[in-house]
Amino acid sequence: MLHLGNAFGSDGAEVRVKARVLQILLPTASTAHEALVEVAGNRVILTERRRPFHNLADFHRFGIEPATETMLVVKSGYLSPELAVVAKTPLMALTEGAVNQALPSLPNHHRPVPSWPFQRDFDWVPQFHLSGRAAIR
Repeated sequence: MLHLGNAFGSDGAEVRVKARVLQILLPTASTAHEALVEVAGNRVILTERRRPFHNLADFHRFGIEPATETMLVVKSGYLSPELAVVAKTPLMALTEGAVNQALPSLPNHHRPVPSWPFQRDFDWVPQFHLSGRAAIR
């Protein structure tokens, strides 16, 4: 059994999975330990330290060619330019964890109340003005 998740100080869930190790990469000057495992028929890359997988080379190190995969899931706040060109149908899933972009689900302890999107039951009409740079054009 392998315990995954909640390793970076967040309130995210920890899951226990049965995994088969496919490949282990030793640390380099820029990476820590990384492993490719199989969980329920899916290949999953695990990293010792949090790091983005924005480049095709990140996957090539494991012998994975993203352009030929049926599905590629990357936990990231955006799709990097290298991965965007191979995405057939890019989707974004908002998830809990150390980096959570589902803003309304975050605690709202230090912001004025009401603050959108944390509270939505209030009258608000946005006010805008042109910056000085826009006025020069």
